Amino acid sequence: MIEILKSILYGVVEGITEWLPVSSTGHMILLEEIMPMNVSDSFWNMFLVVIQLGAILAVVLLYWNKIFPFRKNKEGKYIPVKSIWILWSKILVATLPAAIIGLLLDDWIDEHLYNGFVVAVMLILVGVAFIYIENRNKNMRPSVNSLDAISYKDALIIGLFQVVAAVLPGTSRSGSTIIGGLILSILGMFLVRPVSILLGAEGELLENCVLYGRITFISLTAFMLQNVFQSFFVTATKPKLGLAVIVSAGVTNMVLDYLFIAVLGFGLAGAAIATVCGELIGGLFPIFYFSRENSSLLKLGRTKFNGSILLKTCTNGSSELMTNLSSSVVNSLYNIQLLKFTGEDGVAAYGTIMYVSFIFVAIFIGYSIGSAPIISYNYGSGNNKELQNMSKKSLSLISIWAVGLFVLAQVISTPLATIFVGYDHDLFLLTRHGFRIYCITFLINGFNIYGSAFFTALSNGLISATISFLRTLIFQIAAILILPAIFGINGIWIAVAMAELLTLCFTATFFIKQRKVYHY
Repeated sequence: MIEILKSILYGVVEGITEWLPVSSTGHMILLEEIMPMNVSDSFWNMFLVVIQLGAILAVVLLYWNKIFPFRKNKEGKYIPVKSIWILWSKILVATLPAAIIGLLLDDWIDEHLYNGFVVAVMLILVGVAFIYIENRNKNMRPSVNSLDAISYKDALIIGLFQVVAAVLPGTSRSGSTIIGGLILSILGMFLVRPVSILLGAEGELLENCVLYGRITFISLTAFMLQNVFQSFFVTATKPKLGLAVIVSAGVTNMVLDYLFIAVLGFGLAGAAIATVCGELIGGLFPIFYFSRENSSLLKLGRTKFNGSILLKTCTNGSSELMTNLSSSVVNSLYNIQLLKFTGEDGVAAYGTIMYVSFIFVAIFIGYSIGSAPIISYNYGSGNNKELQNMSKKSLSLISIWAVGLFVLAQVISTPLATIFVGYDHDLFLLTRHGFRIYCITFLINGFNIYGSAFFTALSNGLISATISFLRTLIFQIAAILILPAIFGINGIWIAVAMAELLTLCFTATFFIKQRKVYHY
């Protein structure tokens, strides 16, 4: 009889908290701490599912007319209601983040977070957050006033903030959504637009930047983690798994691009949402993998702050930082020169060449990133013989690939130009001509890319940064400013190759002079 009364009390608490912006799951956990039921673990788990299902069914019953996607016509036949089907598609989008995180981290969450202490802390923190944000933004006008006004972007944002409630018991899904919406509104208002204007966006382009930026900001952390964890997979002797993660993220992005843009017609917002979904897969799966027992050499655990190691890491990675920062400056200069000599067609041709060239260069980048942990391991263990063997084989492979990629690029230049810009004959000729000259770069840049990664792996961030600084900024700026004045449009196409050639002189010098230091 006592257990029946307890179950009734649990039902009352669940029924009340399910309708309020407080955590129903959190209150169930607290109630269990205070007044546990004398039942088995399996029964208790089933009881929680059933009691929450009852509350959900009450919601379904109350809003049945608004969510049932069929209506009877005059003939008594059920016909689909488009607006309700759209609503369900938005609900599906909103549930995806929590479903993904729940499937990946369910066991870990149950073990570490589903306890009375975590619930109590989160109930207090969320309550304080509610009071503070509500008082600070009490005069704010809502941007969404109805279900129909909720966009797919809004649905995804709601789903992402509900992940907080899914992971941390004591955090209300509705509450986290409300707080998250307010926070995002503030961040979006004060950050995205000013930064876009600062970078030169205006008019329709500015609005597109704001839209895309606000959406993709959601997965910024996941994107960073995706890049960081790639070196983890290599070091953990799981390069194939790392490749699978990257491929899965990329395929997800491409498939959803087609679905959201071509099928559902979401436009730019659809492209941004697809990017977010892909980056979430690439960034969150490694956390799930390395946070639990696995067959690799690495497992995430507690860390201690070490300022010297952090400083050394930042210094060692400065070359990659410089590469990414300088690309925007260099691309702007290229666009200025192209507009001066060829107009908009030149910009279009350059964009096509860059997209295609990245596919070729990716071979060098991939090999350099993949080999770096192996170089670091052999250097750290004092295995000079293997280090020598690794460097010789790498240079031989890069030489073979360089010649092969150059020949391949020359052969396929016509079909590639046809695919991308075949709709305009003049643009086609310009693109093909430019690409054939640009292909000279493939004979050189592999050595510089490998050289930068090689010295990074040896913990010589200064040399690595110097190589990247020269090839991506100094020599490219000089080449793009000087060569077009001498050779016209051909000077633009040859500028990158010239910058790489000048950098190669320094790379080769570093390789020769540092051989005795690192014994390769």
